[in-house]
Amino acid sequence: MMVGETVKVAFGAIRANKMRSVLTMLGIVIGIAAVITMVALGEGASRAVQQRLAALGTNVLSVNPGQQMFGGVDRGGDGAKLTVDDANALLRAPQNITSLTPTMERSQQIEFGGNNANLRIVGTWPAYFDINNYTTPHGRLFLCSASTPPGGGVHGMCGMHAAKSTLSWLGKQAA
Repeated sequence: MMVGETVKVAFGAIRANKMRSVLTMLGIVIGIAAVITMVALGEGASRAVQQRLAALGTNVLSVNPGQQMFGGVDRGGDGAKLTVDDANALLRAPQNITSLTPTMERSQQIEFGGNNANLRIVGTWPAYFDINNYTTPHGRLFLCSASTPPGGGVHGMCGMHAAKSTLSWLGKQAA
């Protein structure tokens, strides 16, 4: 058979079985759409996982001396402590250390203006944000002291959750 005759026979079969032809085309379209959707979902999930892993920071080592955790509860330790002097000593002789920041974390009930919230309090140096790939959602990081680390006085930064839950009354008073 010649190509022209083959095409005529094919179109004749399509005209003779219209419902079967429509259903076959519909199946092909649905199959292609399903494959495209699954590939797009896989790519999106892959990017989300990569972003979460990147947010952990690269080559970050956390050292918690004498800390014993069980079920999310700090059971105390053997009294071993790391101090700011230890951090400064590491900065004076940084063998393969590019950045360092001591931290102290606790959950605390914070009350302000009749509002309260249970918030995570982190005491740290400014390098904490770079090490952990943290950014501020608006503007830039504001520090109370120009001398770092560790700087004089008290440093503080209020996160968005803390501001919304404990300082919301400020917006009500301004209105």
